[in-house]
Amino acid sequence: MDLVVDDASHIYELTRSSFDILSPRLRPVGMYITEDWAWVHWAGTQENPTWMGQKHALTNLLFEICMASASTGGVISDIYVNSNFFAVRKAKNCPPLEDFLSAPIGYLRRL
Repeated sequence: MDLVVDDASHIYELTRSSFDILSPRLRPVGMYITEDWAWVHWAGTQENPTWMGQKHALTNLLFEICMASASTGGVISDIYVNSNFFAVRKAKNCPPLEDFLSAPIGYLRRL
């Protein structure tokens, strides 16, 4: 795949699962876009007792991706962030991955 646009659950655990499954299938320089990542930061959301106000924020996934980019050279080439979406571009020479975030980080912890 060249492009994935995730505009699904907006819940961390489900979005992280989608990212882990789909992003390794991106071709080099492919783009993974996650929409509405900042919903938990919108006015009134944290005070709202509905189910969305009790879920983990997608901010967690964005931070994990930033940390993976810093610690796993050659996996992520670019990260674009604005208030509506974040986009992750897979590196041109990214090695094959089973899990886009955990595999390279786990590998680095063993070194």
